Amino acid sequence: RLLSAAPDVIFVNQIADAKGADDLQSKTGIPVVVVSYGSLGTLDEPFFTSMELIGEVLGTGERAAEVVAYVRDTLDDLAMRTDGIPAAEKATAYVGALGFKGARGIESTQPKYLPLAVIGAANVAGSVEQTGSVMIDREQLVAWDPAHIFLDLGGLSLVREDVIADRGLYEGLTASREGRVHAQLPFNNYSTNVEIALADAYFAGTVLFPERFADVDPAAMADEIAAVLVGQPVYERLVTIYGQGFGTIDLLGGE
Repeated sequence: RLLSAAPDVIFVNQIADAKGADDLQSKTGIPVVVVSYGSLGTLDEPFFTSMELIGEVLGTGERAAEVVAYVRDTLDDLAMRTDGIPAAEKATAYVGALGFKGARGIESTQPKYLPLAVIGAANVAGSVEQTGSVMIDREQLVAWDPAHIFLDLGGLSLVREDVIADRGLYEGLTASREGRVHAQLPFNNYSTNVEIALADAYFAGTVLFPERFADVDPAAMADEIAAVLVGQPVYERLVTIYGQGFGTIDLLGGE
C-alpha cells in the first residue's frame, strides 16, 4: 500500500530503531524520515525538533515555524497564568480513566499528566515515581481524596459502570459527593493530539485557578487552538463523538 500511494517521502513516528527505518527505506526505495513526539503524554523538545525537520523536508519551513512558535507561546501563557501561586493555595486534583492500550477506569492515571503539569496544578498522583501511565490502587485514591477529579471522556462509560458496582467508593470521594468531577477530552491515541492537550489544559485552569483563567471560554479556546494547528474548529465534533464536552460530570446522580 505504501508503494501504491507512491509518496516522495515516508515519515515514521517512534519506529522501533534505526534498523527498522533503514529496512523500510531499503524495501520501498522511498526516503524515510524518523520523527517523534517524545514520551507519551509530553510536549517538549522532540516535538518541536520534529516539526522543524518536517518543514525542512517538505519545504514548508515557514508553516513549521508558525506551529512551533504558537505551541511554545501557548505553553508559556499557560505556565505564566499560575506563576507564583504557593503550593499550599492550590486545590488538589486527580485525573482518571486515561486510555492506555484501550479504555481504562478511574484507576488509570499519569503522574505527569500534561494538562495539569503545564498549569502547575497539584496533581495528587505526582508523588508516584513511575512515569507514563500507571494503575493506582483504589484505596490510594480514597486516601488522597482530591478536591477535584478530572475524567477522560474516553473511559467515562467504564467509570459509570464502576459506580453501579461500587457506589460506596464514589460516595467516599469528596469530589464526587460535592460535584467537582470534570470532563477532559482524550488527546492520546497512539500519539499526542497537541491541540486537544492544550485545550484540556485551559479547561483545567478554569476549574483549578478560576481567577487566573477568568478570561477563558474553554470551548472557544479549543476552537481557536484547533483553527491554528489543524485548520478548522473541532470542538463540536468532539462533543458529538464523546457525548459531552468540557464541564462537570454527575457520577452519583447521573445515568
